[in-house]
Amino acid sequence: MKNYILFLSVFLFVFSACSKNDADKDDNKNCEAYYEGPDCETRQTAKFEGEYTGTFDGFNYNKKEITIVQDLAKINGLRITFINAAINAELTSSKAFQIPEQDFDYDFNSTIEGTGALENNSISISGQIYVPEQGTNSPEQTIDFQYDGVK
Repeated sequence: MKNYILFLSVFLFVFSACSKNDADKDDNKNCEAYYEGPDCETRQTAKFEGEYTGTFDGFNYNKKEITIVQDLAKINGLRITFINAAINAELTSSKAFQIPEQDFDYDFNSTIEGTGALENNSISISGQIYVPEQGTNSPEQTIDFQYDGVK
């Protein structure tokens, strides 16, 4: 009987320890929106920050680097700088963002919009740049682009 009680006590102890560890793993799911980590104090935007080197497809642009920083005024906001212009982006999940349509100081009152995703240290951004008509020699254009880079 003592062996049975001892066995039951050990079993319950191990079972409760395993249940506690499983609960700790799920704590991240209870974080406020756009926060993560064991203490829910890390902004999800933090992992996007950095300088990336990669390639642009869709238009001729020699510079291969982009910079991403957190937009501290907006909990899910990012600022992406490339082609000598900064654009706003917003997280849509912990690994993805959207670039809402906005003015883009690339050239001639252009606008830009798109989406992006982060996987480990690799980033992928795709979108469109709209360039309005600039007279008879320069009709309206839509430029589709793709950027793939790594930190």
